[in-house]
Amino acid sequence: MSALQRRFPTIGRPRLAWLWYAVPALLIAHAIGFWGRGLLDEEGMSYIQRYLADKPLLALVFDPNDTTLYQAREISYLFDIADARILGWVIEHIGVVFIPASGAVGLLAVALIYLRGARKTLKLDVSTSSLLLSLFLSCIVTQASTAIFYRSAKMVLSVALVAFVFYLASLFPQAGRPGRLTIGRLSRLLLLGLVMSLTDRQGLFYLMTATLILGLLAIAAWWRRDDRAGDRVRLTIACIGATAAAAVYSFVVAPRLIDWTGGAAVTYANQRQSLGSLNWTFVSYGFAIFRGQARYLFGNLPFAAVGVMAMGGAAFGLWRAVTRRTRTAGATADLLIAAAVIPAALTLLLAGMVLYHRPIYTVPDHTMWYYTLTVPAVLMLALTLCLAVAGITRAPVVKYGINVALLAMIAGNLLHLGGQRDAMIRSPYIGEQYARTRQILTNERDARDHRIGPGRRAWLRIDPGGATVTLPVEDEAFPEEVRAAYATLRHRAPLDEATGPYWARLYEFLSNSPALLEDPQDLALLIDGLRSVGVRRIEVARRGGTDPPTVESIRAAGPALRETRSGDVVAFDLGAAGSRVPFGSPVRMPAISIHATASTNEAELYRALDGNAATFWSTGAAQAGHEWIRLGFDQPTDVACVGLLFLAENPGRNPPGPQPAAPRPGLFRQAFRPRQLIAETEGEGGSATPFNPLGALIQALLRDPVRPMMEFCLPPNRSRAIILRQTGQSAIDPWNVSELAVWARK
Repeated sequence: MSALQRRFPTIGRPRLAWLWYAVPALLIAHAIGFWGRGLLDEEGMSYIQRYLADKPLLALVFDPNDTTLYQAREISYLFDIADARILGWVIEHIGVVFIPASGAVGLLAVALIYLRGARKTLKLDVSTSSLLLSLFLSCIVTQASTAIFYRSAKMVLSVALVAFVFYLASLFPQAGRPGRLTIGRLSRLLLLGLVMSLTDRQGLFYLMTATLILGLLAIAAWWRRDDRAGDRVRLTIACIGATAAAAVYSFVVAPRLIDWTGGAAVTYANQRQSLGSLNWTFVSYGFAIFRGQARYLFGNLPFAAVGVMAMGGAAFGLWRAVTRRTRTAGATADLLIAAAVIPAALTLLLAGMVLYHRPIYTVPDHTMWYYTLTVPAVLMLALTLCLAVAGITRAPVVKYGINVALLAMIAGNLLHLGGQRDAMIRSPYIGEQYARTRQILTNERDARDHRIGPGRRAWLRIDPGGATVTLPVEDEAFPEEVRAAYATLRHRAPLDEATGPYWARLYEFLSNSPALLEDPQDLALLIDGLRSVGVRRIEVARRGGTDPPTVESIRAAGPALRETRSGDVVAFDLGAAGSRVPFGSPVRMPAISIHATASTNEAELYRALDGNAATFWSTGAAQAGHEWIRLGFDQPTDVACVGLLFLAENPGRNPPGPQPAAPRPGLFRQAFRPRQLIAETEGEGGSATPFNPLGALIQALLRDPVRPMMEFCLPPNRSRAIILRQTGQSAIDPWNVSELAVWARK
C-alpha cells in the first residue's frame, strides 16, 4: 500500500469503483441533453424523409445521395434508417424529441467498449481509465455532436474505431507466442477494419494509418532483432487485406449493387479531380483544425501548452529507454513512431476534409461538431495506449499526479462548455439550425395548448380521420410531416393511400404555388389530388373576420361534402378518394419497342425515350389544348401505366430544337406539367380515360421529389397504341417531357 493510500485508505477500494464510473455516466447524460430536446439539422430533415420511404431495405441502403462524392458508407446508412424510424415512432407515441438514437446509444457503446478495453486489455486501473474516457466525453466536440440529428456515420465510426484499436491491442501481447495469432483472430481484425472503412471514409483513412504504423513497427522490431517482428508483419498483412477489401467493395462491388437496386450511377470523377488539388494551403487549414481539436480535448489549454506536455512525455520516454535498456526501450521506440505518425495523419485527414467540404473551414462551428468527432477519439486512444504501454501509472505517485492533471483538464472543458455552446448558437450555421429547431418545438407546444398566432398555423395535421391541410400554407410542420411519413410507412389508414414520405416537398410545392388557389378549376384538381393521398379535411384561415377568396373557390370547385366554421377557420370535409387502378407488378417496356409520334416537334421526341433525364421533349409553345403523343406497339399490349417525368426547373441548353419557356416564379415543380390529360387506347375495346395531372404530380412528389415521375394507370386492355392528349390550356407554359415510360402487365 502506498503512503497516499495509507493516508486516505478509501482510495482504490474495489467496492467504491462505481464512483469513478459515475463521472463518465454523468457526462454521457449531459451530452444527450446538451441541446435540450435535440437539434435538428436542415440536411438531416431530408434524410429522415428519405429513410421513411416504404422501400426494400437494400433499395434504401444502396441509394447514394452524394453520387459525385460517393463514400461507400452503407453501414452507417443502416443506422440512419434506424434513427429515422425510431424518430417516427417517438413522435407518434411520445412527443417531439430530436435526439438521434445512434448518438445516445453510440456514445454509451463507446464508453462501454473503452472501459472494457482499458481495464481488461491494457490493464489500466479504474480511476485512470474512467478519467481518460471522461476527458473525451467532456470535450465540446463530443458534447455538441451527440444530440444533433444528422448522419450517424461519425458516431458509429467512433464505436467501430474504439473496438478496432482495442482488439488490435489485444493481439500485441500474444506476439511471439506460437499459435496465438491464429487465422481466426487475424480474420476478425480484418473484418473490424472493413466495417470501420465501410462506416465512413474517415474509417478507411484510419485503417490505412493503422496499417502504416504496424508496418513501421514491424520494421523497427526487425531492426532490433525482436522475435515479435513476424507477428507484426502478420497484423500488417491483415490490415492490408482489409484495405484491399474496402477498395474492391468501393470500386467494384458497390457500383454493381447500386445499379442492381435501382440507385443512381456512381462516379468518382469529382473526387479524383479534387485529390489533385491538395496543396500546402489545405494542409495548413488541416493543421489549424488539428490545433483546435487538441485544445478542445485537453482542457482548452493553449496548443503550445499541449505541445510542451507532449514533448515532455516523449523526452521522459526517451530517458527511460536510454537509462533502463530493457524491454521498455522497444516499447518506447514504438510509441514514438506512433506519436510521430498520428498527428501528421490527422492533419492530412483534416486537410482532405477541407478539400472535399469547404464549410469545414468557411463555417467556424463545423470544426466543433460532427465532422471532427473521431479526432478527439483518436487522441484519447493514443494517450491511453501511451500510458498503458509506458507503464508509468503503476507508480502510485505518478498515477495520482496524472489523475489530478486529467481532472484539471476535464474541469477546464466543463467550464468552457457554456461559452462554446453560446458561440455555436451565434454562428451562422448552427445558429440557423438552433433557431429553426426551437421554433418547431415552440410551435408544437403552442399547437398542443391551442395558442397559434397569425402566420404560424401548421400546414399539415394528422388526425384520427386522416390528414388536415390548412390553406393558404403558413408554417411548415416538420413533426407532423414525420408522423405522416411514418403512418404511410406503417400503412395506417387512411394515409395508406399516400404514396411516399416526402410531405415536406409537398409543403414546398403548395407554398410556392399560390396561383393554384385562385382558379376554381385548378383548385378542384388540387383538392382532388390532396384527397388521393389521404387528405380528408381542408381548413382555410380567415383574416380580419372575412372569408378569403379561397373559400368561394372551394365552394365553386364543389369537391367538399360538408362545410363548418370554428372561430377564424372555415373547414371543408372531403370524401374518400376513388379506387385506384392496381399497379400490380408490371414490367417496363424497352424504348426500342415503343414507336412514338407527336403533334409537334416530333423529330425531337426521342429525347423523352433516351433514358437521360437531362434531355427533354417540348411542344415549344404554350399549351393550347390540342397537343398529343402517340405510343404505338408491335403487338397488342396490356398497358398498365404510362409515366411522365418532367424537369422542375429550366434545364438549360437542350440539344438543337425548340427551347422551353423558363418557369414562372412560384410554380415549383409544376410549370411544365400537362394541365389536363386523357389517355386513349387503340385496339379491342378502345376507351378514353381522363386523368388529373396535378393529382399525379402530388403523388409523384411524395414518392420521389427529385425525379417526380407522374404515373397514369389504366384498367386491363389490349392496346395497339396509347394516345396521350393534353386538353388543358396555359398562358405561357409549354408541355415538357423529360422521360416517358410505359409499363405492361405480364
